[in-house]
Amino acid sequence: MKRLSIILGGAAAIWLIAYVVRFREPQSELATLNQESRRYADDAVIATATNWDERALLDRGSPELVEAAENAVDLDTLFHKWSRLGRMTHYGGARGEAIVTNNSETGPNISALYVSSAKFEHGYAQIRIGLIKRADGWRVASFIVYPVASAAPPRSLDQLHFEGGPLPTRSAQM
Repeated sequence: MKRLSIILGGAAAIWLIAYVVRFREPQSELATLNQESRRYADDAVIATATNWDERALLDRGSPELVEAAENAVDLDTLFHKWSRLGRMTHYGGARGEAIVTNNSETGPNISALYVSSAKFEHGYAQIRIGLIKRADGWRVASFIVYPVASAAPPRSLDQLHFEGGPLPTRSAQM
């Protein structure tokens, strides 16, 4: 009986250590993914939207985004529409987070979704960027610009209201 108690106690201790290690490591990994993806999102938005550079977006695009741009989406029309905002003069930074989902057939899928606000020469916009992490690093999976018609400039970019409501506040950031 004493031997059984020792074996069960040892097994419980091993299980507890494995549990702690297993669930602590992904949290630190998720924090790293959030830092990496936020930095990538900021760089991609600035490179693309500062002067409305299609090539900057396509160079960072996932194969799916590039294929859509070649076959289904008229990027020239979108960039012409967005370029009416003029050159970006202030960028409010990306807010959002990375997400890890597990698929029993394909393994973990790592993606991120960010929203940012920006001031341009002729107005304001909300930019939503979706990212996906592949073997070669982060890639842009989606890029959408929502121009804002505003009679008076907001006190800060955080106060802009877009379809679906205001941007998340800085306190909601991860």
